Amino acid sequence: MNSFTHFLEVHVTIVNRTGKRLDLSHLVFDGLTSGKAADGVHDPGKLGPSAPTSLATGKTATFRITFGVQQRKGFELRVSLSPSRNAVVFAD
Repeated sequence: MNSFTHFLEVHVTIVNRTGKRLDLSHLVFDGLTSGKAADGVHDPGKLGPSAPTSLATGKTATFRITFGVQQRKGFELRVSLSPSRNAVVFAD
């Protein structure tokens, strides 16, 4: 049973400056508030398209992701290209 009481929407923009096609097929987004995992909300009808599976050199992709959270303050978003890679952390 989900115990979240709020929804938090995050706008994500990825710019490929690597010089080659970027594989995003295993892109991972994890959210935390107060050290507790946030629940990802998947509703393409309301959120629009999800992340692309790849991104050509010099291209930009923007999309929205939403999390169910217990509280909005102190939200932390961890993003990695795959579960086996280190995550980049964005903190509120």
